[in-house]
Amino acid sequence: MDELIDCLSIADSSVKIKISSSVSTSANTISITEGELLDETMDVKNHIRNSKIDATITNSANAFYSATMTITGGELIDEIIDTNEITNSKIEIKLTTSGCASYIGNNAGHTFTLTNGELIDEIIDCSNNISDNNPISITVENSANLITQNSSNHVPVLNITNSQLLDELVDCPNINNNSITVEISSSGNIALANSILNSSNMNLIERIIDTENTTK
Repeated sequence: MDELIDCLSIADSSVKIKISSSVSTSANTISITEGELLDETMDVKNHIRNSKIDATITNSANAFYSATMTITGGELIDEIIDTNEITNSKIEIKLTTSGCASYIGNNAGHTFTLTNGELIDEIIDCSNNISDNNPISITVENSANLITQNSSNHVPVLNITNSQLLDELVDCPNINNNSITVEISSSGNIALANSILNSSNMNLIERIIDTENTTK
């Protein structure tokens, strides 16, 4: 699923998005290269101003595989909000049981490989400023989990390189005069179940807030 909202700007508006039990996949072999199950939910080129944004994603963009799964340069969920500037707006985002990769089966060739990617990419990606009284609330529950199980005839192998399960929740160079609340529970986990984990430059959860300048 690509952008639900693709526009130049949002101003003096109320936007409510609800995605439930959608864009998940189940297959013997899953391969994602430079793609996503759920791409930018909101792609707002210029700015979000004087608005209220409410986005809820539940039980969506999950991948269930019974043999092998590979993600290269991709994600299960890409940015929820991708914009240049957020000003004087109220934003509430909640992800529940979404962006998870789960093994379902009993195959001897069970492997999971994640390279240069994430299960969930940045929740809010703002390239310029978040400023002037923006109450922002982000809740992530039981999401971005990698779940495996030990079958009767093999030991599962997990390969993770230059990747994260949950990337930055807020990525913005300048954050000024705002209130940001982040709640993460039961997320960004690997359920190994006697698996072999091969990892290099891996983070289960990347920076919560990635910024260069923060005031007030």
